[in-house]
Amino acid sequence: MFGDRSNEIKWWLALILFVAISLIFVFMSYSGKKTISTVEEVVLVSWGIKLHARIDTGAATSSLSVKNITVTNGMVRFTLPDKKSGKHVKLPLLEWRSIKSSDGIEESRPVVEMKIKLAGRYLRSQVTLDDRSKMSYPMLIGRRTLKGRFVVDVSRARTGTVEQVEGGRE
Repeated sequence: MFGDRSNEIKWWLALILFVAISLIFVFMSYSGKKTISTVEEVVLVSWGIKLHARIDTGAATSSLSVKNITVTNGMVRFTLPDKKSGKHVKLPLLEWRSIKSSDGIEESRPVVEMKIKLAGRYLRSQVTLDDRSKMSYPMLIGRRTLKGRFVVDVSRARTGTVEQVEGGRE
């Protein structure tokens, strides 16, 4: 009888050890990463523009809704999605990237780098430029921007204060 009880204790100790090690690995994989929701406030730091962005782990690249895109001599000129002023901006073109749109159509878009603030963290992000005015959110944050920095909790409510753009889809 004592032998059976000894095996039971060993089994429980092994189970507790396994759970403890699993929790340590989970904690280590999330350490330093901030948990965010599927919609977050983003600040385009250089221009002080606040907007809500859809957090989309299915999209590789982040995208910003802009108007009047022109590319000349390695520079991209465009108008930012600012309802009040519609700021005109010029940034260096990093590359053209082939992107599959939400409609499933593949298109080539200019890519620029910009400094953003997401969930209290300042980061540089590569962003494709496109007219997203028919979408619910003027910016989409893709997994390249999120990788190693954030964990997305789909059950979490958005924390920002900027109002969602009316109409559109996403």
